Amino acid sequence: MATKKKASRPSAPPPGNPAEASGSMLGIGITFAVAAVLLGSAVYFAYHRNPAVTADPVPVQAAQPAVQPQVAAPAQAQAPSASEGKDSAKSDASLAPDFSLVNVADGKPVTLSKLRGKVVLVDFWATWCPPCRMTIPHLMDLQKEYGGKRFTVVGISLDQQGESVVKPFYDAWKMNYPVVIDQDGSVARNYGGIRSIPTGLLIDRGGRVITGFVGYRPKDEIEGLVKKALDSKS
Repeated sequence: MATKKKASRPSAPPPGNPAEASGSMLGIGITFAVAAVLLGSAVYFAYHRNPAVTADPVPVQAAQPAVQPQVAAPAQAQAPSASEGKDSAKSDASLAPDFSLVNVADGKPVTLSKLRGKVVLVDFWATWCPPCRMTIPHLMDLQKEYGGKRFTVVGISLDQQGESVVKPFYDAWKMNYPVVIDQDGSVARNYGGIRSIPTGLLIDRGGRVITGFVGYRPKDEIEGLVKKALDSKS
């Protein structure tokens, strides 16, 4: 009598090598890690790229610094003679650094020292700066209301591209006060270095800086400073 043979079950595949499985998982982990680093780098550089090219045209409020701008004595100032006395030396040291730059509107020079007798609001700004754009309409209103023999705004653009970007901006916005360009930053350096914009400096009739502000300010706040300077006898 023939004996029935039991059907043999197919043998299970041998277990994989643990070292190979571990290496495969490690490779997948490294791949994801590299991808995350590349994505993070892309986001970082997209956020920190040149603001002159990428600034959002929608105005946003700038954070306010804790300190007021510091103004350096003019580099070209000469020491007073002994006959002028200590009071004269102190007065000269407090004078705002002079500058003479070309007005983009008409090509004529704007010289700070020739504006003595007026209260002058100097505004350091740039076309790409959103809070600067927010401030400009306030300055135009102040120029319209107070401008003349007693007061003027002077905008100092820090755009490195110069007139090619500033003049079209000036025309498009119909700006009504003198705007000059400090393309090499020499004027800003004479004022102790302008680290944030907009930076506003209020200069009295005698040519001395009496107050300043950094970042966006509401119109009524700037107007209050202007009125106080206009009402002052100095």
